[in-house]
This record gives sequence, structure tokens and C-alpha cells, in this order.
Amino acid sequence: HNNEVLQQVIAFVLSTKNDELLQLLGEYASHHKEAFDALLATNRHYLHQLDQGVIAFDALEHGAAINARNKEGQSALHLATLNADKKTISTLIARGINVNIQDKYGNTALIRALEKVLYKDKNEVGRDIAQQLIAARAQLDIKDKDENTPLIIAVQNKDLAMVNYLLQHGACLETFDAHMKTALFWAAEKGDEAIFDVLLKQGAQVNGVSYPEENTPLMAALSNRHLGIAQKIVSQEEVAVTQKNRYGNTALHLAADNSEILKAILALYPQNKRLEAVMVKNKYGNTVLHDAAGNSESLKTILALLPQNQRLEEVMIQNKYGNTVLHDAVMNAESLKTILAPLPENKRLEAVMVKNKDGNTVLHEAAMNAESLKTILELLPENQRLDAVRIQDNYDNTVLHKAINDPEILKTVLELLPENKRLETVIIKNKFGQTVLHDAAKNPKIIKSILELLPENQRLEAVMIKNHDGRNSLLHLAAYNPESLKAVLALLPENQFLDAVRIQDRFGRTVLHLAFNNPELLTAILTLLPENKRLEAVRIDDRYDTTVLHMAAGNPESLKTILELLPVNQRLEAVRIHEERGEAVFHDAAKNPESLKILLALLPENQRLQVVMMKDNYGYTALHWFANAAILKTLLGLLPENQRLEAVIIQNERGETTLHRAASNAEGLKTLLGLLPENQRLEAVRTKNKFGNTVLDRAADNSECLKTIQALLPAKTDYSSENKEQVVLPSNKDILRIPQNRSSFFSIAQENNTGKDVLHNPAPMLGPLH
Repeated sequence: HNNEVLQQVIAFVLSTKNDELLQLLGEYASHHKEAFDALLATNRHYLHQLDQGVIAFDALEHGAAINARNKEGQSALHLATLNADKKTISTLIARGINVNIQDKYGNTALIRALEKVLYKDKNEVGRDIAQQLIAARAQLDIKDKDENTPLIIAVQNKDLAMVNYLLQHGACLETFDAHMKTALFWAAEKGDEAIFDVLLKQGAQVNGVSYPEENTPLMAALSNRHLGIAQKIVSQEEVAVTQKNRYGNTALHLAADNSEILKAILALYPQNKRLEAVMVKNKYGNTVLHDAAGNSESLKTILALLPQNQRLEEVMIQNKYGNTVLHDAVMNAESLKTILAPLPENKRLEAVMVKNKDGNTVLHEAAMNAESLKTILELLPENQRLDAVRIQDNYDNTVLHKAINDPEILKTVLELLPENKRLETVIIKNKFGQTVLHDAAKNPKIIKSILELLPENQRLEAVMIKNHDGRNSLLHLAAYNPESLKAVLALLPENQFLDAVRIQDRFGRTVLHLAFNNPELLTAILTLLPENKRLEAVRIDDRYDTTVLHMAAGNPESLKTILELLPVNQRLEAVRIHEERGEAVFHDAAKNPESLKILLALLPENQRLQVVMMKDNYGYTALHWFANAAILKTLLGLLPENQRLEAVIIQNERGETTLHRAASNAEGLKTLLGLLPENQRLEAVRTKNKFGNTVLDRAADNSECLKTIQALLPAKTDYSSENKEQVVLPSNKDILRIPQNRSSFFSIAQENNTGKDVLHNPAPMLGPLH
């Protein structure tokens, strides 16, 4: 029971599960087998309990090894520490447990007391346990798997009291962690000045280099903006300032945006080395000048080191992305002024025109910052500003293209150019053929900003420029946005409106063609034109010989809008456009009943018949197109009564009238005949087509249609085909004696085996169908 070495060996063999060694031990203890088996059982029980997180003190009483560790490598002391059990810790220490045992992660009980109990669990008992363990002579410089010591852990957690306590008990200042960082390095990185001061006072070194970042404590402080600590490091003797980290940065790069620290670090360099130091490039090709771009005071400090004749050269140094210090200073107008103002005036454009790898100059980069843009342009001689603004990037965009979403910036740029040079800038195209106005087509505010700054006599030229492949001008693109189009037209001289509206795209379309489906837009365009010029505008053909009127013919509201805005005495001419080809506007409108109704209603009554009688390519009039009774009634109703017969008997190329086409539609026949004067109806139904067929012939096999015709013809009147004298017949059925050709009504009736009945008694045929 008192053989501590044997206890430890048994505990080790059990924890490592080394069966061969265990067998060997058993053989050596063969003379004390009973005692050995009991000791083995006790240690097995103790280890099993440790694996469960339980400390079996009864097993310790019977010979279990107190320093045994469970499968996580934890001893009873680790378990008691994690449970924040000070009493058990005291008991274990009193029993002689090793306070420096490390678990499988390298943690001692002291490290766990700090890292887990005190800092992670925020349990102040952890501080008491740490002091309890230190009093029991726990070693202070043992490292965990990350090579952190208790002191480094306390610094990382900004625990000044624990740092002082550990230092008082002999913790080592210069121990490195896995990244070669000391406690002082961590204090600089974390930014705790009080802890930093304590460590510095204790004599900690300030020139260490971490791995793999290769930073010094000064760099760590600067990178994390802990400028107070940086100042304190710089004030130390023999501070290393030339060290480059893995990104090629020196302390000067990292201090570049703080002029005070920058000056302090520069002062540590010999005077003849300072210029060289600020021109050192990091991994990305940035000099200290690049990194100071956002701080005008730092820039002044660096530029003061440069001889006057070297400044342009240094200012034009490009990093790996092609950026100069001007590119990097683009969002800071004061910095831009600090860089450009000291340069000779005739050299400034050269500096501004340097392009980065995206093809952007500093002006392109400044396109979203009005103050910066204005600063740059004001510092250029007036005769060089146009050259600067005309510079194009890799996509041929100018600064105006880049500033397209900001009217104030566009205004700033254009106002700084001579008025007679502004158009030249505005009409520059990018690689997609777009001018700045094309890009602004959907934004009326931008359009207004640009056009207002152009001389009035140049505005039409600007809006007439066509984009890629001659597709669209600004007017064409703006046609999809009523407010944009209004903005364009409102800023053109009145005498140029017609010229603007006449501009055609590659398909020959004008802005009116594009607006054909938008009555509001059509109104906006046409009302800007003198009334006597509107017909000329709507007569323009696209490449397919289509006018806006033809396109609007299918949209009643659009058609109405256009016709109402034309002088009344020009409307007939408008609807007859392309009549000579049989493709008049009226013909297209005739395909839409509502459009047709509107068109006729807007013509003087004495012109309507002339339009209704217009024939298309196939000899059809509007009346030929419709068999719908309601539509026919509307159309004829718009004609004077004495003109209706003339409209109804117009014949197409086959000699057919509207009645021929309606012959199988009883309702249509009723409407047509009902709208004719009674004494003209017979003449209408006896008109023959090219094949000699009358309406009666066509209606012969439809009793309903025959009945309709019978009901609407005068009861005692007939017109023979030989003369025009009225003949009084015995009855209405005598109409059947109207002379016919060989394909006459009679022959049709005979073919249907109804001839005899119809001749002697038409009633069965005219009666209802069964």
C-alpha cells in the first residue's frame, strides 16, 4: 500500500492500456498476487471514476495513485479546479498531488483556473484557486498546446491584477507563445496600456518579431490603432523600425495615417535614410506615400522630404494595381490639394492622367465625389481641363459616364469647362456606343442637368447622336420614359422640335413610332409641335413603310389622341396615308371596331363616306370586314342616310358587296337593310358579283336570311333588271322573278329540290327551320 512507485506504474499501465506490461507486472508480483490484484482493482476503480468526472477518495485510501489521469489526461486536481472546488483542491494538495500535471492539451490546473474558470466562466473563484495553486508552488511558465503561459493568458484577458500577481511570483517576461509573441507583444496587440506599462517597467523587450506575421510590438500596436502604446514604444531607445512584416509593411507604412507617430518614427532614421524609407514598397507595391494618402498632414511630412524636382516622379509611382497616391487620395479633397498644389502647374495634368489597371484615372475614381472632382479640375490650367475630362478608361468611359447618377457632379464638371467645349465632352461614346446622355435616358433630372449647361443651339446635336450601330438616339431611349422625353423636348428651341421628332433609328422609327402605344406621351410630343407641322411628323415612314398612325390604329386611345391633335381639315389626309398602296391608316383601323368608330367620329360628316368607300389591296372596304351587326350599325349610323346605299353596294375585286358577305348572317342583313331607305333596299340585294350572283342567290340556302330579306323589302315594289321603272307586283314573293343568270337563285333552289315550292309557294322555305 505504501509503494508509491508501483501505484504510479499501475496507474500508467491502466491509463495507456498496455496489457503486455500489465502481464509482466503480474508475473513479478506473483508472490503477492492477492495484494497486487487488490491494488490493481483499486486503481481500475479510481480511473473509472475519474473518467466519469468523480474523485474517489475511498480508492485513494486503499492505494490508488493520486496523480493518475483519466482518458482526457486530467488528474483529480484538474477536475476539482474545473468544478471550482477549493476545499477538494486543498485536500488534494495536502495529500501531495502534483500541481503541475498537464492534461492531453498541455493544461495545468493553474492554466485551467485562469483560462476556463476565471475568464471563460467569469467566476472569481478561479482567481482564488490560481493563488492557491501558486502558493502550492505551481510552476508559472509551463505552456499549454498553444504555448501560452499563465502570464500570456492573463495579458490576453487584460487582467492587470493577475499580471501583477504572476510577476510578483516570478513569471518570466520573455517567454514566447507558438507565434513568437511575448506578454508585452500581446499587451501591444490588445491595447491595454496599463498592463503594457507594467511589463515595460519590468524590463520587457520591445523589439521581438512574431511568426508568421513578422510583426514587431510597434507594428501590432499600429495595426490595431493602439496609438498610445505605439507612442510609448517609439520613445524607447533602439527601437527596430526597419523591420518588414510578411506583407512588406514597415512601421512607417502602418503609421502613415497618423502624422504625429509618423514624424516620431521618421526621427528614428538617420536624416539621409528618411527619403529612402518612405519610398520602400510593400507586397502590394504601396509606398508610405500611398498609405498616407488619406491624411494631408502625413502627406505634407513625406512630401517635405522630396526634392522639388522629384515630386512628380514619386507622386506617379504605381502600386501593383496601377494606383498612384492620387488614386488612393481620391476621396479626400484636402489630400488631393496637398499632392497637386506643390507640383508645377504644367505638370499636374500628367499626374492626373495616369491610369490604373482598370484604365481609371484619378478623375474616374473621383467621379462619385463632387468636392474631390472640383478640387482636381480647379488645380488644372483651364486649357487642360477638357483633355482631363475626355480621358477614357478601358471601356472608353469618361468621367461624365462614371458620374452618371449624380446631377451635382455632372454640373460641377461641365461648369468648369468652357461653354463652347461642353458638347464635345458630352457626345463622347464609350465602347458600347453610349454617350453620357444615352446612359441618362431614364433619369430626367440628369438629362436636364446636362442639357441646361449646353448652348441652346447645340442641344439638338447632342440628343441626335446615335449609339452603337446607329440604333438609338437619346430621344428614342427617352421615349420609354415620359418624364425623360418631356425633359429633352422642353430644353430644345421651339424651331427644332420637328427636326427632333423626325430623327429615325436604324429601323427608321421616330420617337412617335416608339410612343404609339402611350397616349400621354403622344400628347406630350405633338403638343410641342406647331399645329400645322403635326401631320408632317405623323406621316414619317419607318423602314417597313409604317407610320405612327398605322401603328396606333389598333389602339383606340392612341389613334384618338393623334387625330384630335391634327387640324380638322388634315384628318382625312392623315387617315388616307398610303391609300394608293391599298394600305391606308383607315384600313388598319378598320380591323378594330372601336378604332374605326373613333376615326369616323373625328372626321367631318361629309368626308366619312369617302373614307368608308376606300378599298384595300383586295378591294375590301371597312364594311366588307365586319359581319357583326352591332359594328355595322355603328359604321352606317355615322353616315348620312342618303349615302348609305352607296357604301353598302361598293364591290370588292370579286364584285361582292357588304350584303354578299353578310348573306349568311341574318342579323347582319337585318342591320344593313334596316339602315337603308326602304326604297333603296331592293337595289342593294339585286346587285350582282362577278359571277352573276345576287345577295338572294347567296342567301338561298338559309331560310332565316331569306325571311329577313323578305321582311325588309317593300311589299309592292320591284326593280326589273331591264329598266328602272317601278312595277307593282301582286305580292312580295314576286321578288323571286328578278332575272337571274345560270347560277341564279332559281338554279340554286332547284339543286336543293326546293324550286317548285319556292316558285309556287315560298312560305315553307321562309318559315322557321326544323
